[in-house]
Amino acid sequence: MASSNLNNGKPYVGPVYAASDEPVEDDDTKTRYEADIISHAGVWLIEPEVFKSYDPKHKGFTQEIELAHDLEPLEASCSGLEDAVL
Repeated sequence: MASSNLNNGKPYVGPVYAASDEPVEDDDTKTRYEADIISHAGVWLIEPEVFKSYDPKHKGFTQEIELAHDLEPLEASCSGLEDAVL
């Protein structure tokens, strides 16, 4: 919050309603702005038809794990390596 001059020219420090340039008491902010804040913020529902049939019930999750020790050596046959070469 910054110090500002209201329409009446008196200096004021605190929240000010931008549309009318009138001061808003701290106790009055919740009752005055709660409906606007709730309607413009929060959790949005995902509509599958809007997001190319995305279904949040079938969402996959990725988990990263940090290893604190070296893994044991891996033995592999050469038969499967030809498929892995780029």
